[in-house]
Amino acid sequence: MLDRFRARLADATSTQPPVFTASFGVADARSGKSLSDLIRRADAALYRAKDEGRDRVVIDDGGPGPEDQPAAESALELALREDDPLADMLPLR
Repeated sequence: MLDRFRARLADATSTQPPVFTASFGVADARSGKSLSDLIRRADAALYRAKDEGRDRVVIDDGGPGPEDQPAAESALELALREDDPLADMLPLR
């Protein structure tokens, strides 16, 4: 589905500048232990898509994930911290 969307976006913008491309990182929700893990895996797949030349869909390979690496707060976790002044503006609470 994302490949079709990416192709339609390219077709819709190919006749006049700016030409848009899209990269996507996809992770299987069944492979994650938490929402944070799922977001990290999808984000890592997105960065692989960009590193591999952009304008593509990369699916998480289920390889070593965040649980195998030092813990770091994701942008979502940082935004949801109680002391963040923007936290109450986010509907994810």
